Amino acid sequence: MRFLIFIFSSILVIILHYFVITYINIKPEPKIVQKLSSKKLSVQMVQLKQAKPKVEKKVEEKKKKEKKIVKKDKAVKKKELKKITKKAKRKVVKTKKEEISKKIEKKIKEIKKQVVEKKTQKIEKVQEKKLVNKKNKELSKKVSKVQNTKSIEKFEKFKKNYQFELWSYLDKNKRYPVASKRLKEQGVVTISFKILKNGSFKDIILESSSGKRRLDKSTLKMIKNLKKFKPFTEDINKSFINISVPIEYRL
Repeated sequence: MRFLIFIFSSILVIILHYFVITYINIKPEPKIVQKLSSKKLSVQMVQLKQAKPKVEKKVEEKKKKEKKIVKKDKAVKKKELKKITKKAKRKVVKTKKEEISKKIEKKIKEIKKQVVEKKTQKIEKVQEKKLVNKKNKELSKKVSKVQNTKSIEKFEKFKKNYQFELWSYLDKNKRYPVASKRLKEQGVVTISFKILKNGSFKDIILESSSGKRRLDKSTLKMIKNLKKFKPFTEDINKSFINISVPIEYRL
């Protein structure tokens, strides 16, 4: 624009000079011509000078407005870009968080499944052990019952045989008192006592009397004098046996 104004002003100056020269050629009065030309030129120059800044101001204002508009556009664009970037970042963060949370949930589910499987396996093992223990206990009980029954039967047989042998042994060693024979005293004396594992007698008691003192005394004395019978066999685990033996006195 300045360049155009400069060209326009120069053209005007040339035209004025041309008119001045022509005017001088027509009227040869240099003083008057110079006064007129100087005034006109000065007026035109002032007008040009006054016109220049107005145009420049308008141009500068337009430029300023354009710059402001550009700045505003840039600021708006920057804000929009910031908003868009923030939204994009938030979306990315959300997606990442969601992905991470999903992964964590999957891992937690897998861990829970593993824990549940381990617990179930432990419970099954415990239950199997309990069942095995129950079966073993039942078997042991059955075995112990069988063994006990067998041992009881065995002990009862041993006791019967042992008691019969003891009875025959005592019957052989009994002594009929002479006075009782004269008086024809008869009866049955039953004696109870403990026989220890080594065969010795203990806690001798007169369980039932024959009704005759001599017969009772003779049986007690006989057992005290004998003191001992054969020991138990190794199969018998009892420490002692309670036995009651009837000893008969008949003529």
